Amino acid sequence: SGQGPPPQAAPPAAAAGPVSASAAASTSQRQQPPQFEWDRAWYPVLPVDWLEKGKPNAFKVLGKDLCAWHDNKQWTVVEDLCPHRMAPLSLGFVTESGTLACRYHGWEFEGASGACAKVPWARDSQAEGTIKQSPSSCARLVPCEVHDGLLWVWPSDSARAEQECAAAPPATMQHRCLRGEWGMVELPVGYVPALENQFDPSHAEFLHARYTPDDRAIAASNPTQYVPMKTFRLKKDPVSGKSSGLTKEGFVIEHGGYNEDNMGVRGERTFVAPASSRTEYYRDGEPYLSAHVLYCPTEANRVKMFTKFEARAARVEAGRGAKQAQRAATARDDESQAPAYERLAAWARQTHRAALLRVATQLVSPEVAKGLTHGFSTAGYTLGDQDIAAMHGVDYAMAATGRSWREGYYLPTPADAGVGIFRRWMDAHAGGEVGWMRGHSLGGGVAAAAAAAAVDAPSEASSSKPPSGVVSLVPETQRYERYHRHTKHCKYCRAA
Repeated sequence: SGQGPPPQAAPPAAAAGPVSASAAASTSQRQQPPQFEWDRAWYPVLPVDWLEKGKPNAFKVLGKDLCAWHDNKQWTVVEDLCPHRMAPLSLGFVTESGTLACRYHGWEFEGASGACAKVPWARDSQAEGTIKQSPSSCARLVPCEVHDGLLWVWPSDSARAEQECAAAPPATMQHRCLRGEWGMVELPVGYVPALENQFDPSHAEFLHARYTPDDRAIAASNPTQYVPMKTFRLKKDPVSGKSSGLTKEGFVIEHGGYNEDNMGVRGERTFVAPASSRTEYYRDGEPYLSAHVLYCPTEANRVKMFTKFEARAARVEAGRGAKQAQRAATARDDESQAPAYERLAAWARQTHRAALLRVATQLVSPEVAKGLTHGFSTAGYTLGDQDIAAMHGVDYAMAATGRSWREGYYLPTPADAGVGIFRRWMDAHAGGEVGWMRGHSLGGGVAAAAAAAAVDAPSEASSSKPPSGVVSLVPETQRYERYHRHTKHCKYCRAA
């Protein structure tokens, strides 16, 4: 009793025989889950109000060099290549009429269409007209859209890019827009470690909360308030109880708390590939905090990260790591050996922040005043430095050892589930790694061409270089510097 019916005998195996190529391909297609296409997706570039309206703005997406400008009516994005001689259009200037002029030979291009508007060196007007009518004279247009204060681009080279992007709105359109402004930094780490960090909330209890305020070093005597996570999984349907699963569009995961303060909080994280992680926190079933984090892989081992948070309750408790970061920033600013201007800035931050900003707004331009607000607190950079230290270490170790995550990671606890789910999505639907645009797998531009040439024709000068797949350990001074991380992207901070 208690036993089921005896197992049925397995049907006899089919006789082995030749399998046609078409049949094998058909079987392979059935087994292969739908694949996410990296170039056929929306990526956030910058907050729109950070862009210079009267100048060309250069940036990278998936290693591809792009250029945006405002033509007095709307934003236009093109490949950062003049069709004349392939010089960067971002070196040029925006004319009074709104065309983008190439600095090399003065060719001009229309906004919205990328059509050639002027060829200064044409023999006469008839010859210029012939040149402008040629498709070869047009700047290559890239679909773009403004939503929730961000400029988004669809970097595909497909002739049907406009139609394809119209059927797939940017990720911010799939959620309620949060109040407030976007923050943005470009991290010197790869897309995958950055996303892993997003799906690993428990890291905060040791990386951010357990360190000494004076030098940010890990402190063995500084106890954390961590509580082992019990629940971290793909979201289940409340009626059927079935898991939502992984699709090429992304996934939804849910988890409980992980320290003494947030044990009553439930988190729900929605990943919309490739750029969006939206988290909704609930306490006692009521909305508590909303967080939206966006990502844009710019080139090999660099990724932009955009953040926006909105408190949904009357009082939201700051994480212990954030409190430690604030204390660490204050302690560092108060060091007697710090330069005088840093100590003055620290005093202003600690005692007269609001009043100083009101006065500054009256004394300087609005752009400079806003730049000052971006640089007023070092606590955010303290947290970022700690994340970069860990993520860059992961990036380097994975490339240097040549191990896959399945070989290099050991993920035995519930707290590890988010990382495992994201990695499985990457393997099943995204090829396991970022799909860089054609010709940009080594980071794009001149550096990529030089590296490729060195591989094709090794010489004495290049023979000592590491293989192209190995990531160099970025020197600490470059790892934590703030110009490439934020200032160069932000017109307000450049002005300040």
